[in-house]
Amino acid sequence: MSTTSNSGPRSTGSGARPVSVSTLVRLTEPTPDAGQLDHRLGPYTAAVAAHCPYLGPSTARQLTRWELWEPADRAAVPQAIEAALFAAGLMAAERVRARARTLGPLVCENVAVRWDAPTEDQRLALMWPHWALKLLYAPVGVMVGKFWAGETDTDRRGRPVPVPPITFLSLRPAVRARDPKLLTSHPDVGDIIAAATNDDDRDVLGDVLDDGERIDEHAWTRVRAWAAHQARGDQHD
Repeated sequence: MSTTSNSGPRSTGSGARPVSVSTLVRLTEPTPDAGQLDHRLGPYTAAVAAHCPYLGPSTARQLTRWELWEPADRAAVPQAIEAALFAAGLMAAERVRARARTLGPLVCENVAVRWDAPTEDQRLALMWPHWALKLLYAPVGVMVGKFWAGETDTDRRGRPVPVPPITFLSLRPAVRARDPKLLTSHPDVGDIIAAATNDDDRDVLGDVLDDGERIDEHAWTRVRAWAAHQARGDQHD
């Protein structure tokens, strides 16, 4: 559930924790119509499906959803965007958990940011939120991916992957038989995914923040410091 306040959207996700986002403004509610966010996203997701066996069945069932955000201040620096991306990603992860209970393992939530910052700034802004979310949600079997506008990469077979037209975080239930093999840069996280049992609805931030503490820019400073000290925290790509 989410509401809107002067500080931006809030959510009762992640247990009873309120979540506030002030550096980013949400432009659309989650929707399976990627073209509603950006006309380039439809062709992009169709092309990516050739590299991701999960995406095709998910989009065919309209279980992949997108939401669009943009900086409230065009002059916002990557460091200021980090906290908002983490909060938006946290809300999306909680939606994945809730939807998976009723709709099954093909649900997916994508948090897209329309931002005209240089490619490197967008990559850096994703780095720490992605790493923190990955660590927090691996024990409950949620995968977190990051993609930035202009990113060039190859898949496991060495084939070029379509270049993302927009920066986004992607969150979905883990496929325990396959996903640990994708985490070659982080085998310890892969081990956690492989060992994850059914989601027990825990507050993933229970060991990081005080009970009921609001997720905002101040809390993010503590979450980021925690993430930096976790296993392989020096390689949070």
